[in-house]
Amino acid sequence: MEDLYVEIEEYLLEREYNNEYDRMTNDLQEWLEDYGYIDNNGNLSVRDDKYGKEKEFYPEFLRVNIDALKKDLYEISREQPAAALGTYDGEEYEVNYNGETYYIYRID
Repeated sequence: MEDLYVEIEEYLLEREYNNEYDRMTNDLQEWLEDYGYIDNNGNLSVRDDKYGKEKEFYPEFLRVNIDALKKDLYEISREQPAAALGTYDGEEYEVNYNGETYYIYRID
């Protein structure tokens, strides 16, 4: 009976770990909202630190280098425009405005 208990516990821990890992990988924003790191407006939650000073609150393991992210996104969109429009639906619209032609792509 004890072996069965250990097997069930291991199974549940692995299942829960896989579920949380999947959510963090595929829908991080929802995961952060569920655990109180993001408020209803999509902003990082603000809490008092140990000195009583307000600061943005986020998981210790989460670090984002915004400058590197911007640079990478710029390079991808410049070098691989198809990747930047990866969800392109196949329809495009052409609009002439003040002598300039604009192409409109629906991406969501």
